[in-house]
Amino acid sequence: KGLDLSRWVTAEFQRRGKTADRACVQLLIARCGGELTSLDRYAESLVQHAGSRPAVTEEDVRLLVADQASHEVYELALATAAKKMGRAMEIVHRLLSGREAPQVLLWKLAWQYRKLVEARKMLDAGAPPGDIPPRLQITFYGDEFLGLVRSHTFEELLAKHGKILEADLALKSSGGLESLLMERLVCELSSDKVLVS
Repeated sequence: KGLDLSRWVTAEFQRRGKTADRACVQLLIARCGGELTSLDRYAESLVQHAGSRPAVTEEDVRLLVADQASHEVYELALATAAKKMGRAMEIVHRLLSGREAPQVLLWKLAWQYRKLVEARKMLDAGAPPGDIPPRLQITFYGDEFLGLVRSHTFEELLAKHGKILEADLALKSSGGLESLLMERLVCELSSDKVLVS
């Protein structure tokens, strides 16, 4: 975790005859979601990509490594919006098991739900459906995204976005109950009914 993971990645680059600064290592960890097998595989690819250069750079990471953690958060948003509670719980547990801080996860979820709210507003205003995902910078699962937007009312999406903001406030004073709060939020987002606090 954390510092140990950074040291491990740095050591893997050194073992392969390269250096990498802290920012490069952190970006690689963030993009791989902290999974050792992915980190090892990408360290090898990045070293090969760097060729005769002595160091692997942030730019190398941006070019070669897809942002898996953000992709997983997007899958979480899709699972909750599709009301697939079991799948959503499985993803949130995976993200929380040392790879994604609850606050960061909440921020990313809020961003995804804001996009759903904006898309519903655009759809209701008569925007062509095919134009909506690119305008909102939705790069994964455009058709599924639109399907989820259509399956919710504007009010329902707004209420669920509100639940994320409530969870954010609760997290700030949770005193170690982060996982429980995140599980409760996932249940609320996956539910047909939004409970009013």
